[in-house]
Parts: sequence; C-alpha cells; structure tokens
Amino acid sequence: SISGPESVLDTLKQVYTQQIIAGNLTDTLEKEVALKEIEQVKFSHKKVKIILPVDKFTESNYVVPLKAFNAPDSLTVITFPSSIRISYRVTLSYYEKASADLFIPYIDFNEAEADVNKLKVQLSPLPEYVHSVSIYPTSVEYLIKR
Repeated sequence: SISGPESVLDTLKQVYTQQIIAGNLTDTLEKEVALKEIEQVKFSHKKVKIILPVDKFTESNYVVPLKAFNAPDSLTVITFPSSIRISYRVTLSYYEKASADLFIPYIDFNEAEADVNKLKVQLSPLPEYVHSVSIYPTSVEYLIKR
C-alpha cells in the first residue's frame, strides 16, 4: 500500500527497487531489496522480496538437410554438402521443445552470382529460447541440373 497526495498518486504507474548486481548466478537468487523512495509518498513496506530464477544451459546439435529457395521450377539445385550441422544452446527447461524440425537451413537462389559457385547458408527464424546458434559450413557449393 502507498499513500500520499492525490496529485502524485494519480500519475504514479510503478514503483522501483534499488539496483542489484547479480553476476555469474548458478542457482536461483532470493533477496530482499529496498524500494526507491518517491518524494511525498509513503510505503507500507520498505523492502520487497525478489526471486531471480536460474536455469542451466545445455548445448546440442543436429545435422539437417539443406533447402534451396527461389530456384526456377525447371532447375534442380544440388548442394555440396547437402546437410548442415547446427549447434545451439538451450536452457534445460526448453530442451524437450528443441527438435531438428525447428532448424531450417537454406540457400537463396536469388543471391546466386554468375561467376561464383558458392552460396551463403541462412537459417529460418528460431524461437527466442534457442541461443548461440552456429552452422557449419556457412556456405556451400552448388550445381544446377536442368
């Protein structure tokens, strides 16, 4: 509960805590933190309890087939290699949600240049719980079959 002049309270949208610095956490942090004072406002409590949950990361990888986008229907694009290794990090709580189906590596035939036989491998958008994604190789050679 808070109390104070109506002219102050009617514009108040939130209350802040004092800043805490918590680096290299290995376990959930529970701590009492002081509220920042607001001029002319009184708080029923001077501190609040905060909980910063920590979840461990794990690394995993998949080898998934490479797709070719924007190739003309009359052509077949063959890539070397035809599969891409994808490594990523995910928290243990999301580990079961991460599957090979999430990862769609592709080359965009619209980016092909006449004098270059390599294309950069791109990756479809990923959910925000997937972190530190790396792909290998980052570019592939290709042949066009009519």
